[in-house]
This record gives sequence, C-alpha cells and structure tokens, in this order.
Amino acid sequence: MRSVDAAAAGAGAEAALVSALGDAVAGVGVDGCSDWTVELDGTFVLTDDLVWDVAVPLRIVGPAGTTARIEAAAGAQHRLLTVDTFPALVAVTLERLVLTGGNVAYVGSMDDQGGAVVADDLRLIDVELIGNAAGEGGAVLTSDLHAVRTSFVRNEAEFGVGQGGAVVAVGDVVLDNVTFSGNVADEGGAMFLDLSVGGGSLTATFVTFLDNEATEPGSGADLHLDAAGGAPSVTLRGVLFGGPGAASTVDACGGSYDLGGAGSGLVWTDSFATDASCGAPQVSVLPAFDTVAWLAGTSPLPRPGADSPSVDAVACGAGWPTTDQRGVTRPQGDACDAGAVERVAVAPPAPDPAPDPASSSASVAEGPVPTAIPAGDGACADGCRALSSSGARADGRARQR
Repeated sequence: MRSVDAAAAGAGAEAALVSALGDAVAGVGVDGCSDWTVELDGTFVLTDDLVWDVAVPLRIVGPAGTTARIEAAAGAQHRLLTVDTFPALVAVTLERLVLTGGNVAYVGSMDDQGGAVVADDLRLIDVELIGNAAGEGGAVLTSDLHAVRTSFVRNEAEFGVGQGGAVVAVGDVVLDNVTFSGNVADEGGAMFLDLSVGGGSLTATFVTFLDNEATEPGSGADLHLDAAGGAPSVTLRGVLFGGPGAASTVDACGGSYDLGGAGSGLVWTDSFATDASCGAPQVSVLPAFDTVAWLAGTSPLPRPGADSPSVDAVACGAGWPTTDQRGVTRPQGDACDAGAVERVAVAPPAPDPAPDPASSSASVAEGPVPTAIPAGDGACADGCRALSSSGARADGRARQR
C-alpha cells in the first residue's frame, strides 16, 4: 500500500501517483502482495493516463468522509486510467474519488473508448465521473461493472457511432444507488449495454436517470440494450427513468432488445418511467426534481419533489440496500423511495406545553427543532463486494465495432 498527498507533493503530485502505482511491481515480486492499494488526498492533475498492468487487484481510494480528485490537464486528450493486465483479468476498485476531464473522443481507433476508465472488472464506490468524453463509453468502458453510491454526470460519447454517454459494458452490470444525469450520446445517452458478445445481465436497484439525451431515434436516452435477439436477465428495482433531455428525440429505453416483450426476462419492481419504452407496467410523468448535497467536491444529487409518486413507493426489504446514495438510512417513511436519493422525513415541531400556573417563574418550554437524519460520510460499505480476481470474465474487454 502507498499513500500520496497532492498538497505535500506539490508540482510532483502526478509523478508521485505514478510512482505509487509503479511500486506495486516490486511489492508483488518481493513481498508477495496479493493486491495493491493507493490512498490519495487532494487533487491530481494528469498530463497522461495512468496505466495499471500488474496482474493483481488494484484499489485507489480517497480520504474518509470526502473525495480525492483525479483530473486531466486542460486541453489534454487522454483517459485517466487504463487497466491492461491481459491475459489476467483483475478487479479494479475506485472509491471516494472524483474523475473528470478525461477525453479520448478524437483519438480514433480502439483508443477512443472509455473517457475516464477502461477496465475489465470495475468496482466504483462513492465515485463521481463528471465531464469525460470518448467515442464509446464517455466515462467508462468495461466488461463487468459494479457501481455503488456513484454518479455519472455530463459525460459524452461523440466520436464515430457515439455509444454510451456514460457507460459501455459487455458483461454483468450491477448498480446500487447510482445517478445518471445529463449524459449524451447517439445511442444510449446514459448506458449502452452490449450483451450480444457473450451474455450478461443488468441489475439496477435505486437508480435515478435524469435529463440524459440520445440523438438516434429509438436508441434510448437512458438505456440502450443490444442483445441480438436474446433474452438476458434485466432486473429493475426502485428505478426512476426521469425522462429524456430536452434535445433528445427518443424514448428512455431502446435498442435491439424489447424490454417489454414476451419472455423478455425483465423483472420490474416499484419503478417509474416517463414512457412505456422500458417495459414499465406503471408509467408516470414525474414531477420536478430539486437537489441535495452529497460528498464534498461532488455535484448535488437530483431528488424527486415531495409530491412525486416515487416517494414511499418501494416495498423494500431483505436484500435491498439499506441506505441511499448519501448513506442516509432507508426507509425514511413507511416504505423506501424509488431512485438514488431518499427524501428525508422531517418531523413537525411538538407544540409548546402549557405554562405551569403553580409557578410564576415557570417558563414555556420550546418544542424540539425539526431534525433530519444526517447524510452519511461516504465511508459505509453497504453493497460492497470482496475483491477477487476469481469469476472475472474470460472474454477480455476489447469490443469490436
């Protein structure tokens, strides 16, 4: 394990981070490390992408209760992290980080994929990926993805076919308490899931899609699922498809796979959409969203208004995440709220008690101040999986266009 403080490293922060990753070679060869962790504090501005090519699991983590920031230098044309351990497939976990500014949209060939991260088995915990760009997978290109309490904000796929404004994945995708907001692509404004390569699945629990855009008709502003006529497992629990962005000309869901078709393999539980394209048995025009703060250094999270039909609409129980994206306990009311953010119930103040007539000096007691359960510090581990390279997909990450 290595720790890097950007402020202490000053102008050498990028070099110190590269060195901390490079130290794993000696650690694995000499100390027999089975995994490698780099702890970060501060902001790291990159002039080139970080490369991980050591065949052990990697974990890059920010400080408890806040985030570290990894960003591309102004005008740079490179991604932030490239994981290339082929033929070994290892798990890479990123935790309490902001990843921004990665841009490979104009590089060309296979190098134009994954604006922030390219990895085979990617775990994201308390991460914001904001303002990254690529030809495919504006923020992420991966095989298997497990994202917990994570936001994808204003990422874009704009070169060539322009698939997956935030994510392109070709394997198993698990999303718990995840927000997709303002992402743009030709196909799959938020996510493009190509499950035609070798099967795969999507399990989304407490996910918010809002104002994502796709410009290709029928391609899905929020989700494009390409299954080449198959019927993969798709489980949507407490999901809000919040509606296409203003410039979008398509429905929320699209692709070659009909989510609402017979035998589709879709499980839809207490979820809401603005149209029927996602196979929703319950369709609702959602009210306006407001915002609520998240981790330090991240964008505010969209939250449905108090009059939303998604509030107290999810019969959550065993097996569901017990917090929202901020770490706030679920449920706050009689049931959980759909989407990544639970509206916090605020109790009305108790009435003032009547003064005691037996005492002229008796004062009137004030009622308790209304309180809200505080947001979590981002460090809770609900929904995290133990790191293991076992079970990684054996088909590699390269996806031919």
